[in-house]
Amino acid sequence: MMKYYALLLLAMLVRRAGAARRRRVLRADDISLRSIESSEFASSIGDALVLGREVHQDVLGGTERCSSPSKAWLLEKSSSIESEDLAYFFDNHLQSLPFAYKLYVADRDEDQNFGSNGKYTEQITQIHSKSQDFWRDSGAEDDIRLLGAHGEDLADRDKLIPTLKMIFGRSYHNGYTVEEHATEIQDLIERLPGGYSNPLLTFNAFFSNDAGAILIGDGYFEFQQSQGLESVGPSYAVTHEHAHHLQYALSDFDSDDISSSDSRKKELMADALSAFFLYHDSGGDLYGAEIDRIYRSAYSVGDCEIMDEGHHGTPNERRCASMWGAELAASSDASIIDLLELKSRFNLWYDGLDYHCTTIDSSSASTLSRTTVMTLIMAGTAATWLGL
Repeated sequence: MMKYYALLLLAMLVRRAGAARRRRVLRADDISLRSIESSEFASSIGDALVLGREVHQDVLGGTERCSSPSKAWLLEKSSSIESEDLAYFFDNHLQSLPFAYKLYVADRDEDQNFGSNGKYTEQITQIHSKSQDFWRDSGAEDDIRLLGAHGEDLADRDKLIPTLKMIFGRSYHNGYTVEEHATEIQDLIERLPGGYSNPLLTFNAFFSNDAGAILIGDGYFEFQQSQGLESVGPSYAVTHEHAHHLQYALSDFDSDDISSSDSRKKELMADALSAFFLYHDSGGDLYGAEIDRIYRSAYSVGDCEIMDEGHHGTPNERRCASMWGAELAASSDASIIDLLELKSRFNLWYDGLDYHCTTIDSSSASTLSRTTVMTLIMAGTAATWLGL
């Protein structure tokens, strides 16, 4: 999907830049890039830069202003980059190279760290271990690897060149070598704000079914920190991606080529399963302000391109699904964690998505107290942060 965004972006930028010098565009291996660039965060980069605008949509006869925090942040981060450099960035898939290195080139036994200087490594590994133990009771026995992606890896030519050969190998020839390509890429990165630490290089998180691994880039952590969510943002990311693994186990979403409605359902279900685990007494056992931040984490990565083939749910829908998952964990029969049962309940809830989410927004906007167990999460905790 990202290749279409890149073409649109390139056309737009060339019009803006006027008589820009011609760029060399190499043919990439789409198969190698598919799992990386079909992820929701990769889609967000393209949407933000090509379709960077607010969307107004009809809701029960009215109009709701939809604004995505992640896309606003991406636009801010890209605003100081020269148009020609930004076009080259996407032509050469720089946003995918750190992840391709980890998937296809790096030693499987390489030590993993998450965030700048490994800041979130302990949190990520601990919550992932709890998540795997929790879902094993539902029959999910696979041991999922964790991989951290870092822009700094591209500064090492011993890492960059094999990665470029993997992605562009068929495009090199005597007149243009991989070494020359690596030099051009490193020159560009060094012109970016922050150089190899620029978050556009690593703003992604996804589950690779082929590799049996969850990958999270440093750019994602920087975004969550900017939203005041660094205390739980990493936990949300790893459990949301682990939920995608559970979906493969259910065989509901086993193809990268899914419709827009399936794409939205896939992401909302992952939000629900993530929150179910994070709120559950036997899982993450989060409550109060921390579970509120999980809802905000889900909200922050929603998008507003409701007509786009890769639409992953609006911010309100993403928050709503997380609240439903936590509410289910808080209910009297929360000990039931069978995946098929959860899937059945989610499908029933999803069929009434528009009603449920509109009801939550209306009640939480006017309610400041928690009244019953079933509205403990959906009314009280949402009311305070909706005004943020």
